Parts: sequence; C-alpha cells; structure tokens
Amino acid sequence: MNRIFITFALILITCIGANAQKKLGDYIEINGVPAFVFSIDQTGEHGLAMTIPRNNHAFGLSKYSKRMIKVIDKMSEEGKLSSEKVTQLKEYFNSQGTAIVFKKDKELRPLYTELVGRLSDNGKVNAEQVDAFCKEKGISLKDFFPTFYAAKEQGEGWFLPGEKELKDFAVFYVGGLGKDNGFGAFKWAKQPKIKSDNELVQEALTWITRGQLYSSSMNVPKAGFRKLAWTFVKLTTKNYLDIYDRVSGNVDICFVYEF
Repeated sequence: MNRIFITFALILITCIGANAQKKLGDYIEINGVPAFVFSIDQTGEHGLAMTIPRNNHAFGLSKYSKRMIKVIDKMSEEGKLSSEKVTQLKEYFNSQGTAIVFKKDKELRPLYTELVGRLSDNGKVNAEQVDAFCKEKGISLKDFFPTFYAAKEQGEGWFLPGEKELKDFAVFYVGGLGKDNGFGAFKWAKQPKIKSDNELVQEALTWITRGQLYSSSMNVPKAGFRKLAWTFVKLTTKNYLDIYDRVSGNVDICFVYEF
C-alpha cells in the first residue's frame, strides 16, 4: 500500500513540475527562442509570450545586442547562468535575424485592398489569413510580407502580434488601465525591474518600450500594416490604447507565442 502511495505521489510531483505555473514577467525559452510572459490565465498554465528580440541591423538592434551580451556576462559572473547557457544565449543575440526589406507601398496597395477585409485585431488569425492569401495569389510570403515570414522563422507557433496582443502587452507593462497611467520619467525607468526579476527581460523591456512596434492589424489599405508610434507613452497615458498608423523611423519587431 505504501509503495502504491509513494508511486502515486511521484507521478503527481512529476505532473506538477511539467505544468509549472508561470507568472507575468517570467523568462522562458520556447524551442531555444528567449521570451517572456506578458499575459497569463488564472491557472498560470496558458497565456502569451513575447520574443526577446535579437540582432537585426534592419531595425537598429546591433547596440541592443551588445548590451544583452554585457547582461549575460554579468549574470554569468553572478552564477545565474551555466557556461552552456551563456554560449547558447550569446549565439542567439549575436545571430542576424531576418533582413527585412519592405516593398514600396504602391506595389502592395492592391494586395492591401484585398487583405484589409480579412484582418482583425488577432495576430494569430491574421497570420493564418496572410499565409492563405499568399497561397491563393501564388506569391512569396518572404518577398511580399517579410515580417510575417520572420515570425515563422522563429519556429512553429510564433506570429506577428495584432492590435489585441499589443494592447495586452501595454496593459501588462503598466499594470492595468486607468486615468493615472501617465507615469513620470522616473517611474518609466523603473517599470522593467518592476515587471520582471530576470535581467534579460528587464533589458528587453527597456529597449522595446523605448520606441515603436510593428503590428499585423490593418484598418485601411492606404495605411497598410500598422506601426505603433511611441507605443507605451501613447498607449498608456491620456491616449492609452489608441493605435497610431504608419509613423516614420525605425520600428522593432517582436513576435508572440500562445502557450
């Protein structure tokens, strides 16, 4: 009887370990891709994770990658990372992401006109729609919609976030919505550390929230896919959760995974 009980207990412990609860801000790796949790359900087992971006010169991330290497070295010195993990992470952050070259809007406008009615605020659905659209038209996802292709390159299950996922991310970052979300500069600087106890996630959050993010949502053909201008300043102050179309300058690309 005791043996049966001990066996059952071991099985239960194993199952609990396999389905360990996650929390907001947790650092995780999905098939070798560094990411962090920004949305989670009440069970702590299902939610959304966002990639920690890697080096991509098309989006000005070389300085960011050098900074991430310094963070990895610091974590290694503090005994927080094994030598194997240090090597793995350095290879990731030194590797070149997809070189994204956009076609001119006038070349894409006819395609945008057909696509706009199919797309929603859900990034996962949008990825499926764009993929199906390319197959219907006999065109290359890589050549015509490189950001969607770049998401696929992360591995199965990754997709470019839509308006819904980016709003969820904004809510995660400010800790909820409300009239008092207009943080001062000091508060903004502290946010990454508040949101995660992992230095890699803190550094990624500092970088990501500094500028703009790319979205798979589209409202009108002439705007094309949407770039969120100064995402977290505008999404979390008096204009919080308003999306700003087609801004100029560099944007960062982050991808989302539903677990």
